This record gives sequence, C-alpha cells and structure tokens, in this order.
Amino acid sequence: MAWKDTEQGKEWMRKYNRERYTKVSSEERNRRYRQWYAKAGSKKRVTARQRKAYAENRGGMREKHAAAREKRLKDDAAKINLREYMRGWKHKNKFGLVDGEYDRMFEKQDGVCAICRKPETRKVRGIVVALSVDHDHETGRVRGLLCQSCNQAIGLMQDDPTRLLAAASYLSGKKTRSRRKAC
Repeated sequence: MAWKDTEQGKEWMRKYNRERYTKVSSEERNRRYRQWYAKAGSKKRVTARQRKAYAENRGGMREKHAAAREKRLKDDAAKINLREYMRGWKHKNKFGLVDGEYDRMFEKQDGVCAICRKPETRKVRGIVVALSVDHDHETGRVRGLLCQSCNQAIGLMQDDPTRLLAAASYLSGKKTRSRRKAC
C-alpha cells in the first residue's frame, strides 16, 4: 500500500491541493511574496540574478528594444493596410461593390454625405471613419454614401419615406394628416 493511499497521505494531499489550487486574492499573493522576499538572502538572490542577466544581455537588450520599435512601426503600417483591405472586402461581399466603385461614388459625391452634404466627422481611435454605404434592405441596391448620423436616422425611421416626410413636416411646424400611422 502506497503512502498516498493511507488516511494520513490522503489528508496531506487534500490540504496540499486546497492550498495550491484555491484561488488566492492578489493581496494574499502579494503578502506571501513579500514574506518570501523578506527572508534572509532572498533579496540578494533576486537582485544578483537580475544584475547578472542584465550584464550578460546588455547589448542584446538594446537590439531587442530596437527590434521591438521597428516591429511596432511595421505593425502600424500593416494595420492601416489591413483596415483598407477589410473595408474593401466588406464592400465587395456585403454590398457587391467591386474594386474602386466605392471610391468613384465618393468622388461623385465630392466626399460628402448624400443627404446633409457634409463630410463625415465621427472618429474611431482618432481616425475619421469612412462614409457608410447606404443600401435598400429589401433589394440590396446601393443608394449612396451617408455620414453616420444620416445613416442611423434613416435606419431608425426604418427606411420609410412616409415617416421621414412626417418627421420633416413635424420639424418645420406644419400639421399634416397621414392616412398611415407614422410610428
């Protein structure tokens, strides 16, 4: 019979597993580390190990940091290229726009929204977003490029011209009667 199969062994394993695998709060983990670090010689061992590693890799550290800096610069350029690629992929697969069709529409509209005639101002992570592609949800036909505000307004009005006309007359102060409920 192995020791771990005895009652004493089983109890020891339960205690060990409880201590080892029980989630410990960060305060408790820090307290335990401080206790270990405060033991005689622990601080000297840690700092000596750090000094030795730094001395051995001093030149390598500079190269490593320079390589990381270069990689970050390349990653930023890659992110921009990926963003453009994903935008083109979405336009092709969701709206059926082929290469350059979005750009032709953008130039035709002079880079402004088809409704309010203003450029897009919404930013994501400091970058102005592209105009949204507006399309008919029933037929899938692309109607034009809209700013985020106009696109959301049309969407909230459920692409219903009657609602939009009722909203326009409401805003202008005219009272109109519609046979169909506006909302």
